[in-house]
Amino acid sequence: MKQTAPALVSTEINEYILDNGLTVWLNEDHSQPKVFGAVVVMAGSKDSPNTGIAHYFEHMMFKGTEQIGTTDYAAEKVLLDAIEDKYEELAATKNSKRREAIQMEINELSIRAADFVIPNEFDRLITKYGGSKLNAGTSYDYTVYHNLFSPQYLEQWAEAQQRATHTARLSHCSKASSRPCTRRKTDVTT
Repeated sequence: MKQTAPALVSTEINEYILDNGLTVWLNEDHSQPKVFGAVVVMAGSKDSPNTGIAHYFEHMMFKGTEQIGTTDYAAEKVLLDAIEDKYEELAATKNSKRREAIQMEINELSIRAADFVIPNEFDRLITKYGGSKLNAGTSYDYTVYHNLFSPQYLEQWAEAQQRATHTARLSHCSKASSRPCTRRKTDVTT
């Protein structure tokens, strides 16, 4: 029985720069029924050496935004801001007893803020639009978020990614883990 070679995937990549500065790379591959989409943030471990912040940021991106993953962001933000202030106070405090008290206050505020969290809502949103294999990774000079999804949901996927990367709702370490770079590239293979 003679085997035929699979059709070659197009290597033609089109680059588009949107009005907001976002770069989109598009490579059409009609041999697959799903779309592979990725958002690449041009920041990695080299941007904050020996801190783990890039990897921490990678995980925080799955936590949500002002619209995703929260029942009441306005109320939650009051607590998140208070937590951030406590971390600032902690950084400036040398007295070990006072540091311990501040850490307890941070913990109490964090527990209260958690009441507003909708766990895994971003993952459920991606799944709702036929998405699967949601994952991320951090490297030396980039962080990437990717998944497969159904092609008819390209617009919804792009909107979810834009909201997630633009307005990530960070936890109590928001100052330490704020987005290190605003240059993003989105790679969508259809």
